[in-house]
Amino acid sequence: MKNNILYIFIILILLIYFIFGSNGLLKYNDLLEIKESYERQIVELEEKINDLEKRIELLKRDKDYLEETIKKELNMAKPNEDLYIILDDNETDSNGNN
Repeated sequence: MKNNILYIFIILILLIYFIFGSNGLLKYNDLLEIKESYERQIVELEEKINDLEKRIELLKRDKDYLEETIKKELNMAKPNEDLYIILDDNETDSNGNN
């Protein structure tokens, strides 16, 4: 009878260790969630890289797209061309003013 109680106690301790221990099931589930989060971030970043690569190709090959991008992002215009800059409420100019 004492041996059975001892075996049950040992099995119970091992079970608790396998579930709650430093390398237990709970820690394993936490690590799986972290891994899935990183995998989602990798997919998002790969999509962003692909979009940027497409944009680079467009900038290299399409003169009109390059010109439009220069006008839009660098606030530049051709000679004798008027440039209007419309700021959103959230945007600020280079001096930090709205």
